[in-house]
Amino acid sequence: MRTLFAQLTQNNEGLPAYSLIQEVHYYADNRGDSDMDIALYRKRYIRVCVTNTTGKLVVLLRPLRRSLVVREVPFQNVEGDLLSFHKEAILDFINAVGDNNPIHQEPPYVVPGLLIVETLWKQYGAKANKRGLLVVFHSATIAEDQIQLVYNTWNQSLQAYGGGALLFTAQFQ
Repeated sequence: MRTLFAQLTQNNEGLPAYSLIQEVHYYADNRGDSDMDIALYRKRYIRVCVTNTTGKLVVLLRPLRRSLVVREVPFQNVEGDLLSFHKEAILDFINAVGDNNPIHQEPPYVVPGLLIVETLWKQYGAKANKRGLLVVFHSATIAEDQIQLVYNTWNQSLQAYGGGALLFTAQFQ
């Protein structure tokens, strides 16, 4: 999976320097050759498709026209199933995949969407023999956020909340 992420972050010719990931589709059962395709999608987004022998990744990016303003204080004191990303894990991940976006390298350390995808896949998707995962991002997640996870078994989906705000949703396939 990380080879797909590295392929996306290191071979980003034609992509804007600063963009937000809106959604990510990961398919574990692709066995195609390495390839990368970039296309304009709905005039506001850029669709990037990356494939290799480990799977297929389809990412919908929204280019930023100005600096991203992100809250500085992590969400704390939530109950239930929790997920949290520490600064060190974020830095290890971006170094491993070659992600040079400064929003991941400086306080408040925005958690890379691809790290969230990888974590959800490892904790839920791969263990349950799922074929794929769709993650839709609604708000930035930062280092040390205590994220409340609500898993719906009837439709194999997950919602992630921080401070009452919806951060991201995931659908397992």
